[in-house]
Amino acid sequence: GNHLAWDQTMRLGYFTYSQRGEAERLMLELATALDAQGTALLGILAEPSPPEDRTKIVRLLPRDERINIWQYLGGETESCRLNPEALENAVESTVRAIAEARSGTLVMVNKFGKHEIEEGGGTRSLIWAALEAGLPALVPVPEDARASFEEFADGLAEALEPSPDALMGFAQSALAECS
Repeated sequence: GNHLAWDQTMRLGYFTYSQRGEAERLMLELATALDAQGTALLGILAEPSPPEDRTKIVRLLPRDERINIWQYLGGETESCRLNPEALENAVESTVRAIAEARSGTLVMVNKFGKHEIEEGGGTRSLIWAALEAGLPALVPVPEDARASFEEFADGLAEALEPSPDALMGFAQSALAECS
């Protein structure tokens, strides 16, 4: 169904944020720190970008391939929006990588937001794949998506403070359990 099935060994951490760029900075900082410690990372990492960029670059770990998951629609609105195909490709290639990942790998998710709520796809399958494989996952959730995420996670997710220490603490405790 639409819910995750609870299993005591699953570790899913999330934090909510309201400021633009905050999640990207925190996740990037964590990835850099964990990488320096030799931790295996897998997932989709969004890069911080100024609003006028009209791109949203994500890095696919561990290969570090960079792709733009936004499309610029032009016109009066100058609106940018998600390119769902680009996101699904990123998710699919990451899900494939999860199948080959060793235990002790942290799965980093770019976000659980509007697309995941409205379309029901997006990074949901990435979160599922990580937890089913017994890998801990960490996901930023915009404040306005929190209720939907909590419903999706069905009591499984651990709310974290949006601080480098809290995220590192989660990563270390989650990885200590599965090594």
